Amino acid sequence: MWFLSRLADANDELLKADSLPPDEFVMFDPDFMTPERKERLRSRPNVDRIDRDIAETIEVDSSIFPEYREFQDGAEQLGLPIIGAGGPAVEEGAFVLNPSTPTSRRAVQLKKCSIYGINFKVFGVGYPWYPGEDRVSFVFLHCPDILFLDGRIVDIFHRSQIPGLIRFNTIQNANWYAQVPQIHLRYYLESWFDYFFSWAKFFFIPNLHWWRHDDLPSYDRYRFEFEDLRAKVGTTLAKRAIFDDILAAFMSEAECWTDRSRVKRSPPDFGSGVQGRVLRILRQSGEADLD
Repeated sequence: MWFLSRLADANDELLKADSLPPDEFVMFDPDFMTPERKERLRSRPNVDRIDRDIAETIEVDSSIFPEYREFQDGAEQLGLPIIGAGGPAVEEGAFVLNPSTPTSRRAVQLKKCSIYGINFKVFGVGYPWYPGEDRVSFVFLHCPDILFLDGRIVDIFHRSQIPGLIRFNTIQNANWYAQVPQIHLRYYLESWFDYFFSWAKFFFIPNLHWWRHDDLPSYDRYRFEFEDLRAKVGTTLAKRAIFDDILAAFMSEAECWTDRSRVKRSPPDFGSGVQGRVLRILRQSGEADLD
């Protein structure tokens, strides 16, 4: 979590330095963005570090699997009934990073589990069109008795404790709801997220899946560069040096977003040449002798 904490803290600092106006939700549907929901979204901390046991009913949506069949097979093998109802999540749209929420909810219920990880708000995302759809979740389910769900990444909500855009009136007999994480980008940080997620998948989470106009966009290209760099400098140094480049790329694009009211600038081109860029930095710092 050390790497994710660095990224989360960088976002937290940017958000505090460039806060949104008090009428940030003025453009959203007033019938949905109620005063209570506004307050809950505003009160959620920019960074949630989560480590807790849940002893209440949790409904886990099938969207946490890229393929419904895998979810269905896992549930059937354990004799877990699959719930089907109208979907509680926001409708998918052109700018959703992972619009895989089915039109009909298909889920299973658990009586207990643990959740751990980090969930944080991304600077520049969501405002003003998509309040609440502005967070990255690396929160993991821990339920060793139900292995097909154990270790899955979720965005998880409670009826009263954790704010979100979940319509709990469509969910019966469950206090918690876990679904696939989603974030609205609207042209901002799209290629950067491919880079960041490719790094996370390659070094930490082999079954990590995301969708942005296609399955795992750019991952094959990044994987080739990561493999080559790892062969040259070793796993530990490659993992850390690539992340440093990811963080620097994020800060550069965030700076462009901050200048939105001034001169229009194009975001930096960080989508290619990862290996060459990282090796050059390592040579200059003396951390890698590649001669």
